[in-house]
Parts: sequence; structure tokens; C-alpha cells
Amino acid sequence: MYRDDLEAAQQRAEALEREMRELRADDEKDKARIEELEGELKTARKAIDDARKGVTGDKEETRSSSKWWIGGIALLAAALGAVCSLRSTKPSVQAPAGYSRSKTCLSAYARYQGSSPTLDTLDAVCDCGHGPACNSYGYNYDLGQGVPEDDAKAVRYYRRACERSEYHGCANLGWMIENGSGAPKDPSAAAPLYRKACDLGNQRGCAFHGWAYANGSGVDEDVPRATAIYERTCAAGEAVACSYLGELHDAADKDYARAAELYRKACDGGEMRGCTFLGALHEEGHGVGADGGRAKGKGVPKDPARAASILARACALGHRAACRP
Repeated sequence: MYRDDLEAAQQRAEALEREMRELRADDEKDKARIEELEGELKTARKAIDDARKGVTGDKEETRSSSKWWIGGIALLAAALGAVCSLRSTKPSVQAPAGYSRSKTCLSAYARYQGSSPTLDTLDAVCDCGHGPACNSYGYNYDLGQGVPEDDAKAVRYYRRACERSEYHGCANLGWMIENGSGAPKDPSAAAPLYRKACDLGNQRGCAFHGWAYANGSGVDEDVPRATAIYERTCAAGEAVACSYLGELHDAADKDYARAAELYRKACDGGEMRGCTFLGALHEEGHGVGADGGRAKGKGVPKDPARAASILARACALGHRAACRP
């Protein structure tokens, strides 16, 4: 019986050692508690040694050592319980890959997962390695939401987000740099940021990437390439790309019907530029002869009432170009 108990105690001691190694790796702040547990473990090991002697001794010696054995088991149980208790105090948070596992960072991430995290929480979670928090923090300063507008600070946090492969951060950083907001204007530096955002799966970044090729902004002009990017991105549901593609059909090949279709899709998707351009087409009428006939099906008839409705909607949503006296 004692042999079986001795083997079980040894296995428990090994488990305790593993737990403490993990605890030591998790957080240096638990160093004092680990040292305390190591003292308890040392005492427990002595009890095991005494119990081992009892296994080979005579009956009286075994009976005496069993008292130490029982004490050793109790100490082991207490030590294991302390380790488990200590580990259970760590936040049970499923943080993303690459995020710091320190107590402070996991606690901050738990707050971040709640509703409406504060700027301090966003900043803390960003510092711990979470790109989306960096982007959200920068966005607040970009638009002046709850804080004074600060383009330079927005750029810094967008950059941190992009460095952590947060695609919104890459697209936002590219836009700021391309327009000289919070950083020197540099289209050649913005173009690869749009490409990175696009490669990471951000459709708005893809639309901006296409725009760079359509306009030769930071890259050599390549309208066919821009068109292919727009078509793919518009089909994926990115309203900005639909509006950009509509502009190409509007200005380049004078296919006003196709442009109107794309502007309408952009407008329905919440892109107010698309609404403005669609309203302008109906306001003036394009590609339609005096007899009302459309040139090869590419025209858009004049429709003042429809134009007024579309433009009023865009104006109400803040697109000044759509506002009429």
C-alpha cells in the first residue's frame, strides 16, 4: 500500500514542479509566491523520503514514518491547491495571437472586450500588441471624437496598427500620407500601404490601390490595371470602388448608362460621391439625343425630379458637392 502511495506522491510532486515552472514563465510578479511554494515542496519531499524509508523498514518504523507520509501528502495537496488558486486568479481571456500574456495586458483586453472601451483602454491594449485597438485609438484623434483632433497622433497610431497587420490601419495611414495629413505628403509611400491593406483583405484599401494606378499617384499610371482592381473590388461589395469605376466609364468611354448603374450601386452602399455623380447625370442628361434616343444604349435621360431627390439625400448626409441652392 505504501509503495503505491509513494508512487502517487512522487507523481504529484512532479506535477507541482511543472505547474511552478509554467507559473514562473507566465509572470515574474508571482516570484515570491513561487519561492513560498518551493519551500512547501521541499518539506513535502522530505516527508516522501521518510515514507520511502518506512517502506523498507520494520513494522514499527513503517508505522512511525506513515505519520510523516500523511503529513507529506497534506503538504503536497496544500501546495498544489495554492498553485491552482494562484493560477485561477489570472484573467481567463482568449487574447489573439501575438498579444502579450502579462496580467496587465490580459486585464486590459478583458476591458477592451466590453462595450465602448475608453481611450485609456484602447491605448493600453494597443501597447500590448493589438492592431485593431491601435487603429481605433488613431481614428478617434483623426476625427476628433471625444478628443481634440490631432492628425500627427492619428498617423502614429495608424502606423502602429499597420505594423501589426491591421488592414484598416494600413488603409487609413496611406490616405493620411497621400493627403499630407499629420505627415509629409508622399503618394509614393502611400501606394504600398494601400497594396498591403488590400493584400490583407481590406476592400477599401483595394479601391485606393486602384485609384493610385488610375491617377498615377505614387505609381506609374495604368488604367487597365486600375479597371481590373475596381471591377473585382466593386463585385466584392466595396461602394467606393463602384464609384471610382463609374467615373472611368463616365469620363473615359462615355458609357453613361454603365456609369449610372455603378453610381447607383455605390450610392446604395452609402458612398455619397456615387449619389452626387448619379444625381448630376440625371440632372443634366448625358448621351441622349434631342429626340430622346440613346447613343448605342449608353445614355442617361434627363430627369430633374429624380436628380433633385438623389442630390438632396447626398447633401443631407454631408456631401457638399451635392447641395444645390
